Amino acid sequence: MPDGDNSKSKGNQARRAEVVAVAAKLFSDRGFRGTSMDDIARELGILKGSLYYWIDSKEALLADVLLGALSKTIEDGHAIVSHTDMSASDRLHALIKSHIHAWTLSPDNFNVALNEAKWLDPKDSERWIKERHELEALYKGVLQDGITSGEFDVNERNISIMVNLIFAMMNWFPRWYKPTGFATPEYVAEAIAGMVLNGIMQRDLANRYPIEFQQLPVRRTARPRKR
Repeated sequence: MPDGDNSKSKGNQARRAEVVAVAAKLFSDRGFRGTSMDDIARELGILKGSLYYWIDSKEALLADVLLGALSKTIEDGHAIVSHTDMSASDRLHALIKSHIHAWTLSPDNFNVALNEAKWLDPKDSERWIKERHELEALYKGVLQDGITSGEFDVNERNISIMVNLIFAMMNWFPRWYKPTGFATPEYVAEAIAGMVLNGIMQRDLANRYPIEFQQLPVRRTARPRKR
């Protein structure tokens, strides 16, 4: 027989996760300041007063939306860079793919991260910045490893510039990506990884970094109309 308290705890966690997911969607669509607690409660089908059983404030809810998704991305990043048996190139490739994959799992959270992080309370903002730096440090470490091993043709003083450029490409992806287009998120991740890696690999290496795009359907060429 399942433990009653444990079942209740799991139920509470599931309900809280639902609250965070609904808030992420509304913050993404309407903005943090354009979303009220009434909006969130209405979307959940509960009274506004009941919402405070799950959260302390709208600002605390924003922190949950942002820090939850980022923490998982950091956790996955640490797992990737810990594989020191992999080349620096392979680890950087895996980091880029992981980041894009994380966005596909939580698109609303990432959209909020790009646009609404400025509304975090000072304490949560400090934690947000710290976690961002932790994620960036993973990329910096892999770039340093690649420079040391001779894989990457990058000046050490430019590591921070390279990391900023990589994140600029990855984080701009949600702004222009159209799910109805031919390219899947995995395809875009390969394109970004290819541009980055083939741009920083040592020129005297025999082969370019192998990027594998998935097979795409062949588009039919429209026949010219007869006049």
